[in-house]
Amino acid sequence: MIKAIQTRYKGYHFRSRLEARWAVFFEKMGLNWEYEPEGFELPGLYYLPDFRVTTPQGFVMWYEVKPRGVSHDDTVSAFARALNQEDDKWNTDIELLSGDPQDVLFTMDVSKYRRNEGYGHLQPMCPRCGIITRPAFDMSDHDGNIEFGCFSCDMTTPMCGDNPAEISQWGVVYTPHKGSLIISLYGYFAFRRKVLKAAVAARSARFEHGETP
Repeated sequence: MIKAIQTRYKGYHFRSRLEARWAVFFEKMGLNWEYEPEGFELPGLYYLPDFRVTTPQGFVMWYEVKPRGVSHDDTVSAFARALNQEDDKWNTDIELLSGDPQDVLFTMDVSKYRRNEGYGHLQPMCPRCGIITRPAFDMSDHDGNIEFGCFSCDMTTPMCGDNPAEISQWGVVYTPHKGSLIISLYGYFAFRRKVLKAAVAARSARFEHGETP
């Protein structure tokens, strides 16, 4: 039976190098992450998610890492349904990550989640909270900005427009409009370059014989 090589990084013992590459990515992006911090009892099964990442706004995002091409997992779906039934369901969610950070953030086709053609592939990481998600929008307004829609930010930003500009921990200036973040093209693509740099670092990390890179 072929087995993935277990890998050590930042004091954690990862079950595979793919998981370790995601840890490198989260670390490079300055995100608050934990590896397999706790398990859950679901109807008929037990589940131990791979990563718990907490956003700067306090939203908890669980991530399950799978090899490239795996787009569905029954256990992940069961956990998502269980989260949806909790009283604090607006404060936590789960996403399946298929492949390494470059696969997920710069290869996956998110066009079906967009309202128009926009600016090519919109990498699905929120410039405000850092959640990896499927963007609700990718639109340009008359001032040459991008409108980025994020579920988490929809729960934690003020309603209506005319809100004051804010700045994220990655230096992105945005104006919240009830979850729709209005970002300049320059600001968005500057953030995109930071994400790409972290994704490249994760893919190029070397874990020889399971040792720390």
